[in-house]
Amino acid sequence: MGGRPKAVLNYEGKTFIETVCENMRSAGVYDITVVLGRHAQEVQDKWPGNCERVLVNANPEEGQISSLKIALAHMPQYAGAALMALVDQPTISSRVYSDLADEWKRNPGGVIIPRYNAKRGHPIILDKAVWPLCQQAPADKGLHWVTHHPDVKVTDLQVNDEAVVRDVDTPRDYEELIPRKTHVA
Repeated sequence: MGGRPKAVLNYEGKTFIETVCENMRSAGVYDITVVLGRHAQEVQDKWPGNCERVLVNANPEEGQISSLKIALAHMPQYAGAALMALVDQPTISSRVYSDLADEWKRNPGGVIIPRYNAKRGHPIILDKAVWPLCQQAPADKGLHWVTHHPDVKVTDLQVNDEAVVRDVDTPRDYEELIPRKTHVA
């Protein structure tokens, strides 16, 4: 994104991070942990938060799995699972979050991954039973190592929402996300 932190990009009048957190709360997820990386101070300056637990990954160059490990290490004892959402997916609806949670309730003990058509996406749910494997995941393999581990039960949840496989990685992706305003002459 040309050095701009994705978390504070604008989407429908709110920052990406604010939108993701609000959609999670709308789905009934209230205990939210946010892990910030190299732009942590800038994000905190532009995002007031809403009771989220905020942690900072001092080594974001170690990949997404390093942020997940930090979050899991700070999860409350009562948590039975973690819903891992990405800040660059502000279009994920609260319905997707709640459908994933419902699927986890029906199939606890493993990983729940949304699938749109034939492609797996995010957010995902990680049952507490797989957290130790997440902590062992090699940085170069990341979460893929966990989801393909022979001891992990993975449940795919078919969703009818392309947002689970779409994220904002480039300025062009961002331009395509923001609808063009039409002008009437």
